[in-house]
Amino acid sequence: MKKIFSIIVMCLLTVAVSAKSISYIDEKGGYYRIYDEYGKLWHEMSTNKGKLISYSSEFIMLKDKSGYYYWYRNDGKKMKTLSTNEVGTVIKVTDDGFVSKKGGYIIIWNHLGTIEKIISGE
Repeated sequence: MKKIFSIIVMCLLTVAVSAKSISYIDEKGGYYRIYDEYGKLWHEMSTNKGKLISYSSEFIMLKDKSGYYYWYRNDGKKMKTLSTNEVGTVIKVTDDGFVSKKGGYIIIWNHLGTIEKIISGE
């Protein structure tokens, strides 16, 4: 029983140690440089992927010239591509998802890029 408990604790510690958060992003030399919670350069993404719209400790939102939003995890893995027609205008990225405004509505999206709630903004 102690061995099983020890294995579970070690697995949980490994996951906790490997999880990183974005502290900030800057742009240099054609790349978005993503820094972890300790201020160390963690990851880079090409600026050719789109304009940085917003980010949180967990997610990054880019938008290209043709009007598509690209939703990325903090490690640079693309989660979803969404059109401006579908989303409207992204207002803010949070650790749980993002918020957009389309017409007279505020739309709350979850971390998977699907709609959680629509609120009338009028």
